[in-house]
Amino acid sequence: MLILVYYLFLLICAALGVFFFALYIHSKQTLQALSAVLLLLPVAYEAWVLENCNGECNIRVDLVVLFPVELLFLSALSLYSWRRFKNLPANK
Repeated sequence: MLILVYYLFLLICAALGVFFFALYIHSKQTLQALSAVLLLLPVAYEAWVLENCNGECNIRVDLVVLFPVELLFLSALSLYSWRRFKNLPANK
């Protein structure tokens, strides 16, 4: 069950990464670009693991250690980045 939640998290990260990249194009704030890149890192890591893992990878470490850290950090970064975008002056 937790693996399905993790893959849903990766899908949401990919969608939010594209969204924040579009915000970066609109606002030219580097924080938006940083958010987009950091949101796409877990997706790139998981793609690398799926391609290079030969069956001896320990997926429990990813789920138990990395997933909660990624979830908290990326959620806080996304919220901060969104609030900063919303406070952008309209005449810029």
